[in-house]
Amino acid sequence: MRVMLDTNVILSGLFFRGNERALLERIFRNEINGIVSETTLHECQTVIERKFDQDPNKPESLRLLALLGASVEIVKDSQAQSKLDFAKSAIRHANDAPILAAALWAEPDYFITGDNDFFKLLKSVPLKIVTTTEFLKEMSRT
Repeated sequence: MRVMLDTNVILSGLFFRGNERALLERIFRNEINGIVSETTLHECQTVIERKFDQDPNKPESLRLLALLGASVEIVKDSQAQSKLDFAKSAIRHANDAPILAAALWAEPDYFITGDNDFFKLLKSVPLKIVTTTEFLKEMSRT
């Protein structure tokens, strides 16, 4: 099972207990094959440095982010370049286009996000876009 993670899912999993943490733990245990775009990893690093600067969990979160980067398939921006023009035309926010392009290029079984802009694409892109909760419910049925 190959799942692609969006930035908000990773950040929630790094800083808070709950479904997103449970999902990251399943990736760390190799129960699920994770996929992350190069853009997403960079975005996570930037957000942690900027928004969580004074958070006592920052060092552990940066350690877990590095572990995640070593545990998943990383889609390089250059790999997803062929899908970028379509992604730019399909998504509302330009900064989400490289992430969508990477997901389209990687063709994961699931693209897991909490960003409503991606859910607006359900009928226009060949991706199964779900929340973490929806994904974990589906996994519990199998």
